[in-house]
Amino acid sequence: MRFGYEYFEAFCERHHTELIVMNGESLTCGWVKEDLTLADRVWTCEQCGAIHERDMNAALNIRAEALRLVTDVPVVASSGQKFACGAGSSGSLCGESATFCDEAGTKVS
Repeated sequence: MRFGYEYFEAFCERHHTELIVMNGESLTCGWVKEDLTLADRVWTCEQCGAIHERDMNAALNIRAEALRLVTDVPVVASSGQKFACGAGSSGSLCGESATFCDEAGTKVS
């Protein structure tokens, strides 16, 4: 078990929130590097051969998981990706038939 994990687990329990533990998953194919350490700055996926920079891969994995957990975020049909710019967000302009994302300049129908 990683150092500090118990602290975050207790913190989340006190504040009635969920702790989501991320792993070293390849964004390319989903393979998980079980033995990823802080010393591993760059690693190669043993399944697909993709080379990952650890911190960037972690950031993208966290972003992907956060977007997956948000259920009311519209999906942009052309890219299949979700953007946090729905009605009521700080970056949206609500029209009659579409939501416009100021920060990305994206129109979501």
